[in-house]
Amino acid sequence: MVSRTGDALGHVGGSHCLFGTHFRPSSPLMADLRDIIRVNDLIASALLSTGAAWPPKGPKATLQPITITAAFPYDVRQTAETDDLVHSVSYATIASSIRNSIQSETSPFQSLEQMCQHIFDSVLHSLSPLINELSLRIVQLKAPVHCKHIGLEATSNGTSISQYKTFFEGIQVPCIIGINKSERVETQDVLLDISISTDLPKLHAENWIDFRTIIRTVYEVRFLNLYLGVNDLRIVESREHGIPDS
Repeated sequence: MVSRTGDALGHVGGSHCLFGTHFRPSSPLMADLRDIIRVNDLIASALLSTGAAWPPKGPKATLQPITITAAFPYDVRQTAETDDLVHSVSYATIASSIRNSIQSETSPFQSLEQMCQHIFDSVLHSLSPLINELSLRIVQLKAPVHCKHIGLEATSNGTSISQYKTFFEGIQVPCIIGINKSERVETQDVLLDISISTDLPKLHAENWIDFRTIIRTVYEVRFLNLYLGVNDLRIVESREHGIPDS
């Protein structure tokens, strides 16, 4: 038995990997007796046409730093019983396959969704039958202005996508919050995290998220409105997205 708590360096069948708790795939296909093997926060660079803090000035893509966390189910019982490395998982191979799938691509990626689909197609093909289902968490470290990070999570079995979610971390907006007169003179910086979950069979272009527009819209609405309290901010935000008051 391999015990994994928090972030620690563990091993299965003689190979090493960084186990973590911050990314837990919840696909029903993974709810079996197999272990979940993870490679956390793999650092890579990718050509992105969407720009970084600011939109691109021309057609030339920008080389962007990203992190990728990958997880897949694997039955380690045979490795434990035989102590044979033939049945073990080479984490170096997994990491190299993911990194090479994007850094060897000469054409720029038009979106994070396109990059994610490309990794799915490449890794599931090259590492079959070792990996027949893969979960990814991709984080763009240089996000559009006013936001700390953007990214997405998804799981693929080679034919369809599940558990698809895009997220925005640390959108910084100035707001006036408070009920006292003195509190309504100066703005305070508020950090917002947003996630958007959807059910899509494939990451097609018509379903891509415009991260920059969403961040800008949230920033402009927050800056132009005054609020009596944090609860008011939550209510107004819900109304703007068509969600009835609870």
